[in-house]
Amino acid sequence: MNSVDMLAEQEVVVESGEQDNFLLLSKGKPISEPVVKFGPLVVNTPHEIQ
Repeated sequence: MNSVDMLAEQEVVVESGEQDNFLLLSKGKPISEPVVKFGPLVVNTPHEIQ
């Protein structure tokens, strides 16, 4: 998975070539908190996953 930070005035072109691709576009303010992911789980600390 890749992520990109974009500016509102930037033009964006997405090309998939031969493969299918999915694009998730979201907007929000940064929360400045740690993020830990494991499979479908997204939490703030490794302890929360155990």
